[in-house]
Amino acid sequence: MEDVNRVRSREYGAHALVTSLLMRWLSEAAGQPASDIVNWLALTIGSVLPPDEPGTGDG
Repeated sequence: MEDVNRVRSREYGAHALVTSLLMRWLSEAAGQPASDIVNWLALTIGSVLPPDEPGTGDG
């Protein structure tokens, strides 16, 4: 189990690093602050995902 946790930790770290680099590059290419890019992504993702089912919230 310890080996699995170590691999998962490295995997999550690699994903975080790639996400950070992509965000920086997109921000630079778009000439917009990263916060604007994050807001745009949140709005886009929100429009694609189906709404929450009633009763599945924080409860």
